[in-house]
Amino acid sequence: MQNPKSHIAEEISQLVPEAMSWLLWQVESGNDTRLLTSHGFGNQDAATIHQKWTGHEQLLRQAVEQKTILRAQGQGSQTKSMEAVSLELIAIPLVENDAVTGILELIVTNQISMESFLKSDRVHKISHELGPKWIKSSLPWTRGQNAHSPELLEELWQIQQQTPPAECLQALLDLIIVKGYANRCSLFQKLGQKTRLLGISGGSESDVRSPTLQNLTKFAESLFEKEFSSPESCPAEDLKEYSLSAKTIHVFEVDAAGQFHQPSLLLLEAFQMPWMTLKPEFVEEFPIWRMALSTQIKQSPAKRSKAYWLWPIILLIVAALVFLPVPMIISAEGYLVPVERRNLYASEPGTIHSKDLKLPENRLVEGGQLLLTITSLDLETRLSAIDGEVATLNEQIRSLRNTRPDAERRNDGRDTVDVNIGIRLAELKAELTGLQAEQSLLKHRIETLKIHSPLAGQILTWDAEHQLAGRPVQSGQHLLTVGDPQSEWEALVDIRDVDLQYVKQTLNENAQQEWNVISLAEADNRWNGVLETLSPTVEQHPSGHAFAVAVIRLQSSEDHLLPGTRIRATLDCGKYPLGYVLFRAPFETLRAYLWW
Repeated sequence: MQNPKSHIAEEISQLVPEAMSWLLWQVESGNDTRLLTSHGFGNQDAATIHQKWTGHEQLLRQAVEQKTILRAQGQGSQTKSMEAVSLELIAIPLVENDAVTGILELIVTNQISMESFLKSDRVHKISHELGPKWIKSSLPWTRGQNAHSPELLEELWQIQQQTPPAECLQALLDLIIVKGYANRCSLFQKLGQKTRLLGISGGSESDVRSPTLQNLTKFAESLFEKEFSSPESCPAEDLKEYSLSAKTIHVFEVDAAGQFHQPSLLLLEAFQMPWMTLKPEFVEEFPIWRMALSTQIKQSPAKRSKAYWLWPIILLIVAALVFLPVPMIISAEGYLVPVERRNLYASEPGTIHSKDLKLPENRLVEGGQLLLTITSLDLETRLSAIDGEVATLNEQIRSLRNTRPDAERRNDGRDTVDVNIGIRLAELKAELTGLQAEQSLLKHRIETLKIHSPLAGQILTWDAEHQLAGRPVQSGQHLLTVGDPQSEWEALVDIRDVDLQYVKQTLNENAQQEWNVISLAEADNRWNGVLETLSPTVEQHPSGHAFAVAVIRLQSSEDHLLPGTRIRATLDCGKYPLGYVLFRAPFETLRAYLWW
């Protein structure tokens, strides 16, 4: 179907080829004029450019009042050269039933050529035949177009049955116009604090950003904020506040309380006298219209198309979370150490002086090599005191023996003195034996303060000099770790307490289940291993988490491994649903408070 404006422009160009541009005006009540359409102004806004023309409104008003053709002179400028051009404005009143319904305003530059046009019968054809039809075709709806409404109605119902639901709402609004109930109808919906235009039919404007539809939306928004009886008719006086040109707007509540969807209103606009009175047949049919419209606007086209894509995706995601099995991978971090290693501890409290540290620079040691000596002032002081006491006792024993030579024996009464000396000598010998035993023990304890390497290998403790030099140590304190890099290697890892049940369950099924070990520093370094031991107790980490220490024996290792290399060990604990693997922590937390 050809656009009415294009059809009008084609007919005018054939009738008045001399006109370089034209404007078609509608005459409203009070002889006011409203621009319906225009042609020949390029990118300029014809709706506002004429407002700068001095005396233009008087020209149109006089043409309406006098019902005769009026001419006026003016000047314009060409866009490129900006030279002044003489113009002539010709206002032709369009008469129907002896009433001026509109004005065709021609703008020409060649006044001489227009003389023959004004004397021809083309002027009468425009003013009394074609002009009134142009006015009707430019309005949102005119009754004359309803000549074939039954055929058009049947066609729209067929379109409604054959089109997707998203387009049926527009078909229903078109049907209201086809049946001749209004010049223009629109459907609005209240969404929170916003009013949205769902559909419109019968108007030449469809862009919601246009000033006309924005004003219509403001009017609909005011209706949602007040109570009224449906249907209600709003006269032109109430519409001027919103800059609406309709003579009357009939308002119907499609769903006032939001029973089926959000509250919605149907607006029927009348631009001409025959439509100002609401047709009783539409009021009678409205319950059916209400149900039909409610069915279609439960879901707007934008949301409907979005939901079509959204629901299958949601179902696929839920199905994957519930039914898709994926491996449950438990990971634990730790470090590498040689299997052959020994920890060295302080046997006595004391102090390690810098001069007593004998650690080699290359950290390589031999079996039995002296590594450090602990100085214990308490042991040395006690040993010095014991040495003094032993020397004193030896002197006393020697003195008693000199006072009673073995060869001299007396048989008189002085034998009692000899007996006392023997008893004292026995006491001193017993005391000397105890002190000598304690002296031997102290010497042994002092000897243990010399720490030797228990095996040939490498010192594994990092920065041992800084940790030990000049530092006091306590009995049992860890000092050094010495290991043999040429031996097998193992990984010491911390397994979280929440992962222990899955690790134990997997190892109960297969104790030789392989662990995958990867270096955190170099991802290319990977090894396989088997769990050697798992601590039966859980230790509390300073971070607040609890861990169990596990030892993983590497099945194959290279010679260039570095002690203390940070690694991550992973164990495949079988397959579980994807949702459980991803959300295991909150799932277990929830299950702790529920019974299943």
